[in-house]
Parts: sequence; structure tokens; C-alpha cells
Amino acid sequence: MISIIRVIRGQIIKCSMRALILDFDGTLADTKSSIVATMQHTLREMGLDAVDESEICRRIGLPLESAFAELAGLRGELLLKAVGLYRERYGSVGFSQVTLFPNVEPTLAYCHRRRAGIAVASGKGKAALAALLERLGVSRYIAAVYGEQDVARQKPAPDAALMAVQALGCSPSETLVAGDTVYDVRMGREAGCKTCAVLYGNGTPEELKREQPDYTINDFGELVQFF
Repeated sequence: MISIIRVIRGQIIKCSMRALILDFDGTLADTKSSIVATMQHTLREMGLDAVDESEICRRIGLPLESAFAELAGLRGELLLKAVGLYRERYGSVGFSQVTLFPNVEPTLAYCHRRRAGIAVASGKGKAALAALLERLGVSRYIAAVYGEQDVARQKPAPDAALMAVQALGCSPSETLVAGDTVYDVRMGREAGCKTCAVLYGNGTPEELKREQPDYTINDFGELVQFF
């Protein structure tokens, strides 16, 4: 493959990527309000106190078990109950509030036409992921989807990225991992992939830049420059 060197906003970009691994929450779709609403609904249903919205937002990207454990101190059977209730309620409480970020659909279509392999690796449940990608009209561009049930170790462990690389038939060096949290950047780096921090999502630009990703973008459409 011929490599093309570009310099964009001070970033040297070697355009030889063949695969793209994407986070979902805060990268492909704006799910903040859906997650907050479903989390608060679950806590109320269990008779627990509501928590501050900012505290929930700080934990977007973590597995549900970790989020509920940190937010409400839940353990054991109560933790399992909270996770189960959240998954049951997300479809009715949260789905209608999920929207794609600007330029997501045309960018995915472009990468697909360029024959780039595209995967989604998320801490969401796989059933919810598949349903949302279909409802949002972008499932046809996605070759592989990995949710929390698919890996033994969640982000920032590299498991989901490594599975996606294998499924897409590319090497890590030809694969770009893009996400809006430090967990995504760490996952990609640990898998040996190039990393791109998305600065418009749930993570703050300051904490993401401290992770020293290979690249940063302010709009999903900027991903076309890698393909």
C-alpha cells in the first residue's frame, strides 16, 4: 500500500490505515442523556438515592458493574440486580434520546467505499449496540461489533481491539482506534494500534491529551484524512 504523508493542524498523518475501531458512546453517538436517564431510573426503581449527573458522565465508558459500584457502592446481588434492571430499561427509557454526532453517517460511508474494515468496540451490551446501530442507520457499514459480553477484560484492556483486528484481517499498525475516553486510547495503545482521541465526546480534552494519543479530532468527519 502506498503511504501518503499529510500535516494537518500540526499533526503528521501517515495515511495508510486499513481498519477503524470505534467506540460508540460519545464517539459515534451522543448517548449522554440516555445513559443518565436510565441510570437515574434504575437507582430510583431500586429505592436508592439519585446521584449527580456529572458523576454519571465521568463514568461513561466504564462497564456497568464498575459504574454502579462506584456511583452507589453496590456489591454482590444488588450490583447484579442494578445491571440487569439498567439493561431491561435502557430500550424504553434511553433509546429515543440517542442521536448520531454530525458527519458520522457520511464518514462511515466514505470509509466503507474505501474498503476500510470498520468495527465497534464498546462497554455497552451487545444487543443494545446492535439495535442502536440498526436504528441509527449505520449498521450496514460495520463489519464487527463487540460489547461487554464479548471480552473477559473490559477497556482499557486491549482484548476488544485485538479481537476486532483479527476479525478485520489487518495488523494493529494498520488499524486506528478512535474514542472519546482515556479507556479507548489506552485500549488502542495496548493493542499496538494507532490511537485517535475524539475531543467532542464525554472525556475532557485535557485528560485525553495527557494520554498522548497519536492523533486528535474535533469532528468525526476528520477521520476521512486517515483513509
